[in-house]
Amino acid sequence: MLRRATQSPEPLEALEIGDLRIDPAAREVAVEGSAVDLTAKEFELLHFLAASPRQVFSRQQLLEQVWDSSADWQDPATVTVHIGRIRNKIEPDPSDPKHIQTVWGVGYKFEPWPA
Repeated sequence: MLRRATQSPEPLEALEIGDLRIDPAAREVAVEGSAVDLTAKEFELLHFLAASPRQVFSRQQLLEQVWDSSADWQDPATVTVHIGRIRNKIEPDPSDPKHIQTVWGVGYKFEPWPA
């Protein structure tokens, strides 16, 4: 058991999606090679969505998975606000997002473009 406890974890591989690079080991994001400053929660949310491309997550699921919380304790609008901030930082046109897309009435998904 001691050996298992002292073994280093598997390195997390960077995700490269078009001009977007997400490096979970360094907790860095770059768009077209330029670093993007994200808060810790913005990074976690972006990485969570990007790690499961095209899968739709409800605000409730995102609160549970990224915030380790629930709508009973936290306002689901928190997710909406964070999504908006991420879009402003990584999308070429935040009003017409390509990566983080809204699925009306359900939640959000990450679309890896170009396909």
